[in-house]
Amino acid sequence: MELLEAWSEYIGAFPTPDAKLTSQFISVLTKDFNQLKKEIGHKFNQAELETGIPDVIKDLRIM
Repeated sequence: MELLEAWSEYIGAFPTPDAKLTSQFISVLTKDFNQLKKEIGHKFNQAELETGIPDVIKDLRIM
């Protein structure tokens, strides 16, 4: 449900969603994706599941 709400807010802000909505959507999507992978027994990223911040974003912040 949280993913659908985040998506709805994000789409509703087009053509120019702000950084906060974009960040919120990515966070919810990342958490849900990792939770799904965990539930079906696939390898998942615990840090991404907890924080909602994809590792690729963390890597870009370091650069």
